Amino acid sequence: MNGTCHCMEGWMGSNCTQDVDECKNTSYCDAYLEDCYNEEGSASCECRYGNVNRTDNECVCEWEIKIKLELRIGLTITRDEIQNNHTEWLADIEHALENIYNESIRGFTKVTVLSIRLGSVFADHEIIANASDSVKIDVANQMLNFLTKQSTLTVRNLDAYITGAILKNENGAIVTNLTDPSTLCSDFKVQCEGNQNCEWTSGTLSCVKPKTADLSTYLIVLGVSIPVLIASIVMISICVCHRRNSKDNESGSLNKYTLSEDDWMKNVDTENYWSVGSDATKGHNNAIYSWNGLDEDLKVPEGFRIKRPIICIRKN
Repeated sequence: MNGTCHCMEGWMGSNCTQDVDECKNTSYCDAYLEDCYNEEGSASCECRYGNVNRTDNECVCEWEIKIKLELRIGLTITRDEIQNNHTEWLADIEHALENIYNESIRGFTKVTVLSIRLGSVFADHEIIANASDSVKIDVANQMLNFLTKQSTLTVRNLDAYITGAILKNENGAIVTNLTDPSTLCSDFKVQCEGNQNCEWTSGTLSCVKPKTADLSTYLIVLGVSIPVLIASIVMISICVCHRRNSKDNESGSLNKYTLSEDDWMKNVDTENYWSVGSDATKGHNNAIYSWNGLDEDLKVPEGFRIKRPIICIRKN
């Protein structure tokens, strides 16, 4: 029989003893989410990021979060330096970021530098960490530390400041340029647990409970305001009663000591030419005083007494 022999999948060569490196085929695995590992006669794809399950030829991460960022590193290097030592630069930047993120981000798992380019040095990278609200807050605070020059990046024995930071979405598109600390909560879409809110205060982001007055504050307010209110009511009542009594006294005095014209005429002592004014006054014993008697009763000094007018009443 004549026929043609073909090597089984994963092998090649005249005797089919040479292994095929499937990982050289960039489409064998998902280069974005998976790492390719060549094996004899085959290859395997493993999800790149931590705690994952591989279903339907896709990596599905259930317990982790990925945040993409681009940092502008204040280093001055040449294009030739980047091109000639590209791999080393990637590894060094990744190592420097890993040291910082490991200290500042809770649940940090891994950082991967995807690319670098010139113009200072732009490092496009992604941070992998256990999914929680604290991760976004920690990443945002670290970006704030970078931009305020509280943290430096040491790359290839060179200390450099971060002069810019850009947040990206899962597809690598720019979401926002991180410049305003007061918008970091909304930029990173931080969702705090329970009834807490993400706030930027005292130079840092944190989840805090809304400010509400506690019971002791209400008790203090009531303890002060109620006595003050009662005292105010008492004082107002006293003032009203005092003014009312004063008016009554004034009215009573006028009525008490004012005689009608008939009364005045009845009490005039025409025999002794008693003198009275238009408002004759009555003493405590209801007697009509003479003019001198009024001066004496009022204790008018001698030099200030008014001369008594003389009234002669004719008898008909």
